[in-house]
Amino acid sequence: MFGDLGLWLVALHVMAFAAWMAAMWYLPRLLIYHCDAVVGGEASATFKVMERRLLKAIGTPA
Repeated sequence: MFGDLGLWLVALHVMAFAAWMAAMWYLPRLLIYHCDAVVGGEASATFKVMERRLLKAIGTPA
């Protein structure tokens, strides 16, 4: 029905969807950890970087 290219595109789509879902499940956990961290502390800065990378590298492209 699809051909080789179609199967590769479906596989890529499924992997991108799985990555997006993982990002959507993990982001609230990061936000909760960030809320519990000391304001202006090292952990708070680390969570900011982690949240940004999660959204830009995994959440948005998928």
